[in-house]
Amino acid sequence: MTIYKKYRLERGITQQEMAELLKINMNTYRNYELATRVMPYNILARFLKLRGKVDDIKLSKILEELYDNCKNECLWESRHY
Repeated sequence: MTIYKKYRLERGITQQEMAELLKINMNTYRNYELATRVMPYNILARFLKLRGKVDDIKLSKILEELYDNCKNECLWESRHY
């Protein structure tokens, strides 16, 4: 079970609700949960913020900065997956 699914089930929300919280399409979220797609840094940063743990929030800020600094060049953008 992925950390995404585990967290979603712990919160008692649907895949659609989780996708809405992350501001992404539900099918895209489902693929992350099934591990058929890799979650890009900008979406991962949103996920970590949702979890709300101090270390997760610190990491989310780093990921956002990485994403913003190279979003036009990096291979991890969602359109490349």
